[in-house]
Order: sequence, then structure tokens, then C-alpha cells
Amino acid sequence: MLKINNLEVVYNDVVLVVRGISLEVPDAGIVALLGSNGAGKTTTLKAISKVLYSEEGKIEDGTIKFNEHLLNELSPEQIVRLGVCQVPEGRQVFDELTVDENLRIGAYTRKYSSDIRGDLKRIYDYFPVLAGRKDVLAVYLSGGEQQMIAIGRGLMSRPRLLMMDEPSLGLGPLVIAKIFEISKKVNREEDVSILLVEQNANLALNFSQYGYIMENGKIVLDGPAEKIMENEDIKEFYLGLTEVGKKKSYRNVKHYKRRKRWLS
Repeated sequence: MLKINNLEVVYNDVVLVVRGISLEVPDAGIVALLGSNGAGKTTTLKAISKVLYSEEGKIEDGTIKFNEHLLNELSPEQIVRLGVCQVPEGRQVFDELTVDENLRIGAYTRKYSSDIRGDLKRIYDYFPVLAGRKDVLAVYLSGGEQQMIAIGRGLMSRPRLLMMDEPSLGLGPLVIAKIFEISKKVNREEDVSILLVEQNANLALNFSQYGYIMENGKIVLDGPAEKIMENEDIKEFYLGLTEVGKKKSYRNVKHYKRRKRWLS
């Protein structure tokens, strides 16, 4: 469904942030893109969505294809209409609008609006807590409820690919579990592919079928999620586990040395 080939992204014509990465998201698949802060994960999503302008970024090289449509020269609006939607980091709901109004904005790019009421009902079925607060201003909702709005707003565009950027950020364990449970349900029932950017590697790999590890703008490791979870480097540096399955103390760890095979 999504194919990225040798993508390079530059900020301010100077800083090379994404350094020739290639990745794929299959039809109805769930793929995790993992890495530490500054690895280039969010920039990759913004390049796909073509919303790099806030950082004065641009695609320097490579191609992004979605169902054989080349996205490189398309506008964000055209990309959404093709079926690609990004749920941004930090939720970014419209505080001064109600829950219902926030959700309706998600359908803005749709050509036909006659079935929006049915889609709203579908979103409220996924997130019943929002149904009881649909006339409440988004600013008064909890972080978890705002994240539900952000996901629901994305689903209102009827995406074929939903890109989720740090959906667990700042949320409690029970809320996170609920949001990921619903996201899995959307993937299963509506055949919506998901590209997940997440720092919680354990959560992301248990949710996904395939994973990519990104460092300093490059993909350094990829494979089926269950195999990545068994990788000793991932266990130690992303899951915080030693070879015997005990939590590792980072008190004396000064830096992260990538294994030689990651450099090949």
C-alpha cells in the first residue's frame, strides 16, 4: 500500500534529517516505526503527509508511493483525499470547538457529505465516552479523550492508511490500552492500514506485525515484530531487558553502541 524508497528530507536547505530510508506498509497491515527522540520518525510521517512547511523542510530525494500514486508533488489535501491521514503528536485538537465539531472537521476533504452522520455514529460507537460529551468544548476534555477525538477525526476522512504519531504520549496505562484496543479493531474491521510511530517499543511491537528501528535518520533494523522483540540489542536498549529477562539499570550506561551488523 505504502512504499517509501530512499527518502531524504532536508530542513532549511542544510540539515539532512532523514537519510535515504526505505520502508513499506502492506494493505491492512500494522507497521511500527521506532526510535529515540530526534531519530527522524515524525519527519518521516510529515514527509508522507507533505506537512514539512512548519520546519521549512523539503523532500530532497527518493519517492513516496501510495497505491501506485506518487505523493512527492501532491498537496496535503490531495494526499488525504487519496486515503492517507495523520493523527499528529500531541493530539492538536481545536480547543474552542466542541467534540462533534472537531470530528466533523475530519470529513472536510471528502467530496460527498451525505453520509457524515453515519460516520459520526460509527466514531461514537468506537468511543462511547465522546458520545456523552459531543457538545462539550475540546479544551475541557482529558488527554485521553482528546486523543480519542484526534483518532476519530482522522477516521472521519475514511483513510486507507492511518498514521499515528505517539498516541500513548502523556496518557495513563488504562487509557493507552483502550486506545490501542480500538485501533486494532479499526484495522481488523475496516481494513485500515496503520503506520505507528511510538517510543514505547514494547507496546508498539506487541501491537504491530512488522517493525522498523530508526536512528539518526536511518533505518538500522527491520523485521517481523516478534523477531525484533527477540533481538538482543532491542531487548537491552529499547525494552530495558537483559538476556535473563530482568530489568537493566541504565545508571552506568553512558552511550549506546550499535552492533556491527546494524552498520552493514
